[in-house]
Amino acid sequence: MRRFYRREDVGRRQRLVDLFRRMDVNQDRILTRQEVNCFLRQNGYDQAAIAGFWQTFDLNRDCQITAEEFNRVLDRLPDDSIDEERLRRVFNLFDVDNSGRIELEEIKQILLQLGNGGNDDLIRAILAQNGISPDGGIAFDDFLLLFSNPSLV
Repeated sequence: MRRFYRREDVGRRQRLVDLFRRMDVNQDRILTRQEVNCFLRQNGYDQAAIAGFWQTFDLNRDCQITAEEFNRVLDRLPDDSIDEERLRRVFNLFDVDNSGRIELEEIKQILLQLGNGGNDDLIRAILAQNGISPDGGIAFDDFLLLFSNPSLV
């Protein structure tokens, strides 16, 4: 089963890894209390936020955070990947005429069911912004790409 990751979720993990590297002044892959507290204070975090950081990342409570501890916490982040099989079922529900594409009229019906108006110009603009020709409808691959766009999901 293929999984697609939302761009902001991939970026979130990378930003946290980059944060670890910036805090690890001596590059020994261990964050000391001094490294963390100094970095967080310099970046405007208050004592409550600093305490929360330690509570979250210092798993063995030894007043240091190893790269392994940090990665274990990152591994526990919720899996926000997009399940292709589930999206295929959703796509098939929207593809009322079973053409293999969600046509403009089908998109309008979806929006009306969700309580939003089916404005042709708005739909066309959203599709065009994502490189999808509104006249050809949305193929499944385009549908997957739309769901990986954080501004639309």
